[in-house]
Amino acid sequence: MKEPEIAGIKKQEFINISDIPNSIKNGVIDEFARMTNRSPETIKPEMLLGKDLGLDSLEMADVIDWLDLKFDVQDVSLVDLTTVGAVITIAAGKNTKSEDETDEQISQWGTVRNRPPVLPPEGKTIQECFLNICDRMKNCQAIADNLSGVLSYKKTKIAALVLASVIKKLPGDKIGIMLPASAGANIIFFAALLAGKVPVMINWTLGERNLRHVIEISEIKAILTSMKFVDNLDNVAFDEIEHLLVFLENLKRKKINLKTKLAALLNSSKSAASLIKKLQLQNVSEENTAILLFTSGSEAMPKGVPLSHKNLLTNINDCSTILNFTDEDVIYGFLPPFHSFGLTITALLPFLIGLRSAYYPNPTESRKLARGIKNWKATIIPGTPTFVNGIIKAAKEKQLNSVRIFVVGAEKAPEELFRAVENLKTGANLLEGYGITECSPVVSITRPNEKPEGVGRPLDSVKVCVIDVDSQEVLPQGERGLFIVCGDSIFKGYYGKNPPNPFIELDGKLWYNTGDLGFLTENGSLIISGRLKRFIKIGGEMISLPAIETALRKKWQSGDEEMEKIAVSAKEEEGKRPEIYLFTTEKISVDEANNILRETGFGNLSRINYVKKIDAIPILGTGKTDYQSLKSETAS
Repeated sequence: MKEPEIAGIKKQEFINISDIPNSIKNGVIDEFARMTNRSPETIKPEMLLGKDLGLDSLEMADVIDWLDLKFDVQDVSLVDLTTVGAVITIAAGKNTKSEDETDEQISQWGTVRNRPPVLPPEGKTIQECFLNICDRMKNCQAIADNLSGVLSYKKTKIAALVLASVIKKLPGDKIGIMLPASAGANIIFFAALLAGKVPVMINWTLGERNLRHVIEISEIKAILTSMKFVDNLDNVAFDEIEHLLVFLENLKRKKINLKTKLAALLNSSKSAASLIKKLQLQNVSEENTAILLFTSGSEAMPKGVPLSHKNLLTNINDCSTILNFTDEDVIYGFLPPFHSFGLTITALLPFLIGLRSAYYPNPTESRKLARGIKNWKATIIPGTPTFVNGIIKAAKEKQLNSVRIFVVGAEKAPEELFRAVENLKTGANLLEGYGITECSPVVSITRPNEKPEGVGRPLDSVKVCVIDVDSQEVLPQGERGLFIVCGDSIFKGYYGKNPPNPFIELDGKLWYNTGDLGFLTENGSLIISGRLKRFIKIGGEMISLPAIETALRKKWQSGDEEMEKIAVSAKEEEGKRPEIYLFTTEKISVDEANNILRETGFGNLSRINYVKKIDAIPILGTGKTDYQSLKSETAS
């Protein structure tokens, strides 16, 4: 099998657009000029959408929507959007449709018969809970996707045992996993734990600088991934991790033989208790690290967040109690497993309590997600407001009729989304939650069939307190201050040497400082009003404005200059994608600024949208930049 190009940029075949009408070619070029703030003359057919134009996956999803509205072209996949010329070809109706779900796979999903009831996870560790639920559910359907088809708990257990025997031999006590939402990602995660290793979920969107930092901090020696997945990634540079990539296709071909499979089949018939001993997992404690996640790098560099078995299982128990799952529910997962929301709520929770779950690897392909919801008869849809809103807008009549609950988090849900769910007229609930990676992640959530208030009440195991930012004194109900939280789902501290201390001591307890400002209502709901630090959220990822500012200042401002030359602000409007503004006294173009950010290692989400040249950066009496004045400038 030919190895993929690790740089993530596939070689593009020559696309002949000479016979395509100029009206179509000019229409596509004008749209890309508008999206990237360039002149149409600079947009060439051979330009790559990611590498050359700097488009991220969310913007490429907008291109798919635009193609539908402008040219009535449907069933376009993100992997089809490679170059400007490719989009011109698609607009002209020459696209080859991507492979869709097969009737055979969907028909296997069927209806629920004699399925054991949904119950809380049984065990103190993820491994123990995994083996116990496999014993309890046996041949019941567990997970599914378009590639793997439908897998039962028994088949999942066998597959995990096969891979565990191979993963155990890989170097290091931790193992990187870089895969999208999929049945395969779930199996690899459980297999890593059965092999006695700590999974480290790799966020491939971080950018080179942050990826390098993640590798250094975690000290992983190998990253499990897929050739097919890597080959389809555009504008992702893997130079920093190429030497660590271990392709599953190679493992299956070279390391897994009949003897390995027979041993796994034999072991799969053993009870959970006997397998725990055989796999030498009896000394694993609930306090041990079950997974290492990384923050999105909102404060210059991603921080390692080790979550224990107790952290994750506590959060799963709390969430399953609130959502009142039944044996007929199906969770549809599309958030990547490096996202704490995606990992806990769409991967671990359904499997460990006995629910069925189906997956699609790309959260931005709204039309395919809507079709998948109908095909897999999904009832619970967890996601960010941006992705859920995209699904509702893209859905055709009756495609979302099976959904009873949409659960959103990671960014504020706009009023538009609540109206959109109501307009479906299916009786579906929209629940909004508040979560943080360090909290496993859910802190609070609105309740089904209750009037929503803010981001809901805290989970049963989470305590929330509001304190004064300066004095750290507890504030009375209704007064705005800093949210701090404690409980069994809260992590114990960041991973690595000399990590920052995120805790505040209060009444002899350590409370996690969320960095979020707000207040508690009379019924205990959280109302979020802002952040202590300047950041925005794009596609569920936290983007640090100070980090962008620092990178640009290093290029255009020397340390001994008294007057500021660079300041970064953002324009945020409900229901719209935030836009980043660069204010400068220098002559700097959008392309120049974004080239520096790319060279510094920022991902495509951290991109300047507009540059405004001004006479002087406004300064407060304290000598600090007057960002409030700059924010008002973004509205003009």
